Amino acid sequence: MKSKRILWKGFLLLILVLFHCGEPSKEFISSRGKWLIDEKGRTLILRGINFSERSKRPPFLPEVPYEDIDKLKEWGFNAVRFLIIWEAIEPEKGNFSDEYLEKLTRWVDEFSKREIYILLDMHQDLYARKFGGDGAPEWTVFELPYEPVQRWYLNYLSKAVIDNFDRFWRDKSLQEEYIKAWEFVIDRFKENRFVIGYDLMNEPFFGSSNPLTGEFERFYLQPFYEKIISRLKKIDKDHLYFFEPNIIAGGGFHCFLKKMPFDGLVYAPHYYDPTVLWEFPYDGDEDRTYSSLVLREKEAER
Repeated sequence: MKSKRILWKGFLLLILVLFHCGEPSKEFISSRGKWLIDEKGRTLILRGINFSERSKRPPFLPEVPYEDIDKLKEWGFNAVRFLIIWEAIEPEKGNFSDEYLEKLTRWVDEFSKREIYILLDMHQDLYARKFGGDGAPEWTVFELPYEPVQRWYLNYLSKAVIDNFDRFWRDKSLQEEYIKAWEFVIDRFKENRFVIGYDLMNEPFFGSSNPLTGEFERFYLQPFYEKIISRLKKIDKDHLYFFEPNIIAGGGFHCFLKKMPFDGLVYAPHYYDPTVLWEFPYDGDEDRTYSSLVLREKEAER
């Protein structure tokens, strides 16, 4: 398979610091301190990539042949972060797509039979496709005048994107639908031992809240996480729950999230090398990468 056939988004989940009490599960991936533990009680090191391809737009699933997964084993990977999309799961309010779930199940089964671990990631960029991104269904979008700019991530500063995130963080009924979408998914995969767990939301954006004072985490993000984890654990208490800090924390800013009252959590910030993020050639500065990872680890310990 030629590499150009796969549209991987470069992603490296570099810090996996978990909070877990008790003995590791005999059937599922668990955690001990800051380590993942496999089914035999051994430390598990994941070597994984984002698996996205066409997942961010219809048909919301990869279109490469299933046999191409075999290349991942040849390349030394043992895990994928597989993107799932709220719009695909719940295209209309209260209407959850069995067709999408069946196709998603086929992909998870194909990875599983090759013993490749899967992290299911509820992905979003710029809130929804309406704004050139992906994530929320169109029925959730509060339409406002919108003129996209380049680079794409600068559109997070647009009033339309900010206002729609503000609405999500303040509208309990929208959050309820989001939780139901997750419930629909994890009920299908709660018995699969190759599913590592669930990444609850990719890069949560703070809208008009001030990300530098802790306002967003205190009033919106942490209460949302505690609500959704509490609900989902009623369905699946065995798999791990990955939670991300606000979007700019991945760039080295402070995270104000506090420890939550659950076992089996993974603090999962993103790390983007600054030279690559700003589209310059990678300069190979290992010291900068190392110091950035040390900051992420200290943050996770805190």
